[in-house]
Amino acid sequence: KEEIFATLLQTHLEGLWEALDAQMSRATNFLELIHHVTTVYAGYMDENRRLFIIIHRTFPAVVWGPMAETAPSELRKMMDSKGDLYDRFIELAARILQRGIDEGVLRDLDPRRLAVILVGAMDSVNQLWLTEEEGRPFADTLPLVLDVFLNGVRK
Repeated sequence: KEEIFATLLQTHLEGLWEALDAQMSRATNFLELIHHVTTVYAGYMDENRRLFIIIHRTFPAVVWGPMAETAPSELRKMMDSKGDLYDRFIELAARILQRGIDEGVLRDLDPRRLAVILVGAMDSVNQLWLTEEEGRPFADTLPLVLDVFLNGVRK
């Protein structure tokens, strides 16, 4: 079962990466790009909500909890790769944000640190969505994240 689950997750994630990478060349400017990429990401989350609920519930037990030593190797390998997945998201976000810096839309700040902030905010909202907002599309949560990231919260 664990091998099937790991294969399913890997297949789904490769589809997401292909869709996100396609947006990089299609967008004509940074604002269009960040909108398209977050729309693709939100659609993916909405389509695969049940899968991410399983991951959200399983990950802590496998990495830190009682299953840490006894989880099947395929499941442990998949959970170990979560760090690689995070790094891949950070690198993609940094490339997108660098484009915003190059176009003069964003301040000239370290794009990797900005990526960590953006992905962290998206991940936090994602966790809330998975645990507390059943029935609400993930796409409904991203405009606020982007607005706060791009414009701040100061009045």
